[in-house]
Amino acid sequence: MCIEVIVVDDNRNAADEYAQFIKLKTRLNTIATDAPDDALNIVKNNPIKVVILDQRMPKMSGIQLADELFKIDPNIQAIMLSGEAETDEVGEAYNRGFVEYIHKNQLSVLPQKVLTYYAKYLKELSLRLDHHEPIQIYQERKGNFWGEKFRVKIKIASIILLNEEWIFEDDWRTIMTIRAGEKRREIDQIDITKQFIHESSIETKLANELGIDLEKIPIIKGKIEHAIIQRYKACTFKTQTETIKLMREYSLPPEPTHPNKLHVVSRQFQRAYIYRMFRCLLIKECDCCNQSSIFPVCIYQLTTKIKTRQIDTLSTGETKIIDTGIENY
Repeated sequence: MCIEVIVVDDNRNAADEYAQFIKLKTRLNTIATDAPDDALNIVKNNPIKVVILDQRMPKMSGIQLADELFKIDPNIQAIMLSGEAETDEVGEAYNRGFVEYIHKNQLSVLPQKVLTYYAKYLKELSLRLDHHEPIQIYQERKGNFWGEKFRVKIKIASIILLNEEWIFEDDWRTIMTIRAGEKRREIDQIDITKQFIHESSIETKLANELGIDLEKIPIIKGKIEHAIIQRYKACTFKTQTETIKLMREYSLPPEPTHPNKLHVVSRQFQRAYIYRMFRCLLIKECDCCNQSSIFPVCIYQLTTKIKTRQIDTLSTGETKIIDTGIENY
């Protein structure tokens, strides 16, 4: 089941208690975390409608976290729940997009407030869809237990560009390793095999949450990709696989004459493909029950840029990672 409400508090026990209380009173699927990075990933991958944020957190304040969450979904409803927030912090929270401030000694009102803003999110979503026609990407006629026919439609409600320079950590590849005093000139071969990468859970979401047959999933993924290309114009590759060759020179200064002087013993040159990260909001509509379900999916589009870095091994045995910028190919 998709998560719709999230509580973020650096006191994990308190966060869990608040989440359980909300879930018990509202029946909304609610989760808790004490890590802002986890909160961002949860919001990217779930149809979160309401977030409850503590203000005083060591890694990131509630206001700062809300700023990042609004980039993912500008319509998310943010509630500040804090026992220590100052008056100016509360005022700033409202100015930055929070819809409510609740002191921690007023927890009894929290579930009702969550329901209020949950309904507000759905109402505003409905109004947005009326003004911006969703892109229909799938339709199927199904039958129920009694033999009655009904239609199921899948539409793209929104496409948001979250990150223009996304890198998968597993994508880093070492293209050359040299030792002190070496100089080489080599051809770097870049093989382009995929223009789009879909999040690993997209098949599960489409099959289990949206009820799509497995053989139809590649068609839907292709329509999502087409919608992204139409909405955000970018380079598209002509063939399934393309190879680009770049001549590169690599060099490393020789070891110093004094053996105890700190120096670089060896250097690895690495590169990784750069993608654009999109969050697509899919809506499932069923005319049998007249209800809509919302599901987000993340898709990554290959760009014509690569990220480069070098990893130096020092004479002390330590390693140092140095960002060497971005290149076009």
